[in-house]
Amino acid sequence: MELETLTEDPHVARRAFLEYREAVRGPAKQDLTLAARQLREIDEEMMRAYRELAKGVTLLRLSETILAGGMEGRENGRGFTTCLPRLAVARATARRVWCEGVDQDGDVGFSWALTAVRNLSWSRMNSLHLERLFEREDDWKDRNRGRYAATVPTVPPRFRPPLGLGGYHVLFEAEWSAPPAPADPALLKHLGGDLWAVLATWDLTPLEAAVLGQRS
Repeated sequence: MELETLTEDPHVARRAFLEYREAVRGPAKQDLTLAARQLREIDEEMMRAYRELAKGVTLLRLSETILAGGMEGRENGRGFTTCLPRLAVARATARRVWCEGVDQDGDVGFSWALTAVRNLSWSRMNSLHLERLFEREDDWKDRNRGRYAATVPTVPPRFRPPLGLGGYHVLFEAEWSAPPAPADPALLKHLGGDLWAVLATWDLTPLEAAVLGQRS
């Protein structure tokens, strides 16, 4: 799995972090104009990103990474082909992730709730929606959307944050016919927008792959 990453010299990142941290200090957001609040939100995102870079953490552009992973076609048995992204992302505590394929506009959604993606409210707790990710398809007559599931890899104990996996995500090469085991997982932390911190990457051991592959 190729990650579209960003790195920076920790000393340079530290200086930028301090600069943005100073910028976000001041009046409360409710006392700012709309334009000033929007600028504050950008400064806060930059501050979080530079803070991770100052620690030596690699950052990832999620949309670019999933786009670079490409798509695969799946025949759905009704004469149509569903296009699915080869990479998937899900909450690190989830056991399954569902995808209905790439739509005509190039949008793709991932859901780790026990309902179809189209029935979700797209809340951050249950799903992730990426808009205009793949190239728009004007000729849609031979395409259709289905509902496919993939097994989410578990995070090895050595990589689990001390306070638990809540709020973290896993990016991986999906097998959209669960239960086959996924591959090349990475533990992510969302920093804002399309920026995510890559906290760990690992390879599944044969035993881990076997156990995950037996999940129903």
